[in-house]
Amino acid sequence: MNGSGTAQVIDNGDGTGSVIYSPSQEDVGKEVLVQVSSGLSHYPFGCDVFYAYFDISGNPPIMDVGLYHDAVGNNNTIIKDDVQALDEDDCDQIEFSIVSGPGQIDINTGLYAWNTTPADIGMHEVMVSVSDRSSSIQYHFELTVIDQESYPGNANCNGAVDVGDAVHMINYVFRNGAKPLILNWADANGDCSANVGDAIYLINYIFKDGPDPLPGCVD
Repeated sequence: MNGSGTAQVIDNGDGTGSVIYSPSQEDVGKEVLVQVSSGLSHYPFGCDVFYAYFDISGNPPIMDVGLYHDAVGNNNTIIKDDVQALDEDDCDQIEFSIVSGPGQIDINTGLYAWNTTPADIGMHEVMVSVSDRSSSIQYHFELTVIDQESYPGNANCNGAVDVGDAVHMINYVFRNGAKPLILNWADANGDCSANVGDAIYLINYIFKDGPDPLPGCVD
């Protein structure tokens, strides 16, 4: 036997036998050969020895990270502890890793952490991978780093008040676009509502030397 699991031979009582192999973690992704002897030495040419082959292919892990947004201060730590994965194979050990994006992830637990700085203000995408001994899958989540201070007019939370914020509001109102992460920031005209009036207010501010965006009052 070239596997590291355990094999059992069962006499079926009708002149046949069954071989049951219980794989180990080291066997996943391999072909295991089990040599079985019938004990009938009178067979010619050594035909009392038989071979059973087992293809040990593991089920791929299943991961669930979801979409995730975290609004924190410039120098705080983002912790995401709900990167979860399941594997139906009892003998498999799963490992986490970051494919792209900022931060670190614990290889065994999936705990994600990132120490942010003022330069990190904005939206980020993190691609994570979970793998077992035979396969891997990837998924992504999004997070946004914002300033702890109020940032009126910055509807898209990218750290600057510009035409992109007006476009964000127009897409949100008329095209079923993404909802502003912080409605108080999107309420540029301070009328306690995030609507197209804020986009117009921002356009006047940016292109026509209009008044500065106001602190919003959206509940």
